[in-house]
Amino acid sequence: MATSLFLAVVLGVATPPARAAEPVALAAIVVEEDRVEFQFSGPVRESVRFEENPPRLLIDLPNVRLTAADRVFEGRGGVLKKVRAGQLSSELVPVARCVVELETYVLYGIQWDGNVMSLALGNAARMPLPPPSLRKDEAPVPAQPAAVKPAAAPVQPAAVKPAAAPAKPAAAPAGAFQVQVGSFSDEVRAKALKTAIEASVSPVTVESVSVSGKTFYQVKAGSFKSRPAAEEAARKLKADGHASAYVVKRK
Repeated sequence: MATSLFLAVVLGVATPPARAAEPVALAAIVVEEDRVEFQFSGPVRESVRFEENPPRLLIDLPNVRLTAADRVFEGRGGVLKKVRAGQLSSELVPVARCVVELETYVLYGIQWDGNVMSLALGNAARMPLPPPSLRKDEAPVPAQPAAVKPAAAPVQPAAVKPAAAPAKPAAAPAGAFQVQVGSFSDEVRAKALKTAIEASVSPVTVESVSVSGKTFYQVKAGSFKSRPAAEEAARKLKADGHASAYVVKRK
């Protein structure tokens, strides 16, 4: 009897399951010539495998929810045939899957830039991306000969300075958090979204960023001093139909 009671006590103490991390959003997919870019709201660990018949790449993304509005894309370039995205699992740990259909077996490469994953195929995989610090329109400035200093002018009596004007009060610091509502390769679409949400949140800005040599236009809303306030604004924007809204830190 004593043994049975001991087992009952031991088995009755259960450890609650660990809470899963907050899922990351796959907010947008951009298809270029033999390149695909995936824009996430946070860091992701991808799992990639190749299938021969038909030739394609399967990219599984654990703890990712697919919020991108467009999910099927026709391919561009010599080897990229089609890109399809879907929610493979919506359980405790959601898993999104992207299927990249190919014309034939090719080399591929994956490169991360912040929360943007770039997939390059075929010849595009062999071309290294230029570092972001170099721009094509910047040429080195030739060295200039040292200028000859003129002779020093005679010393003049010091002029009487007027009284200094009172210092202007410092501007209030901008909030550390914003809500990114969308990111587009088309500036017209970004400005259209800005106009659509200005009635419910302000300020709204459109910022251009360069990712892997391509320009994107990010629509950011609000200026919040705390993350909870920014998350509340993101929830309201999602309720209005902007499913890809998420909180970002002001750069």
